[in-house]
Amino acid sequence: MGSRLAIPLDDDELMVLQEETGFSKSQIRDLYERFLSLSKDGGESIRRADLIRLSELKSNPLGSRIVEAFFKDACSDNETMDFSQFVKSAAVFKPQRKLRPDSALNSRESKMKFIFNIYDLDGNSSISHEEMGSLLRMLVGSEVTDETISQIAERAVIEGDEDNDGYVNFEDFKMALGKIEAENLISIRFLD
Repeated sequence: MGSRLAIPLDDDELMVLQEETGFSKSQIRDLYERFLSLSKDGGESIRRADLIRLSELKSNPLGSRIVEAFFKDACSDNETMDFSQFVKSAAVFKPQRKLRPDSALNSRESKMKFIFNIYDLDGNSSISHEEMGSLLRMLVGSEVTDETISQIAERAVIEGDEDNDGYVNFEDFKMALGKIEAENLISIRFLD
């Protein structure tokens, strides 16, 4: 086994990143190795196309939407992210621990917001009947008729629309998820 790569952060930056994400120094080092394996520019940044190469995303019918949500709030240009941004974005997938407080990036609220962003295709902070139908189509492919997809989508929006405005906003979405355990909401293996 070779020597481990040095993380391109000074000790203070690494400590802040640990506090913000809840990852240990060892986990951040493992994430750096994953980041380098995804990066096409020698470790400076990753692009959307780099991230979609993860087998967990490549085989997921919502893989492109997950990548979109991963990049949405992480980077200013919405196209590339550096290592610190990658670690902060990956924190939402970190399992929550009962004996240790969660970081804000790993909170149940952050996990729900991430999932909401997958459903909110146009980024207007609400999920419409059409967006729900588009996502259902991605999930089931051509095996189900458009009429059936439309009926399911309409029913899902009606059931999730707590304020009866015809859309599911983030507050409606949180109520619909109710008491589902946060660790059951999302999971992608970034660390082996």
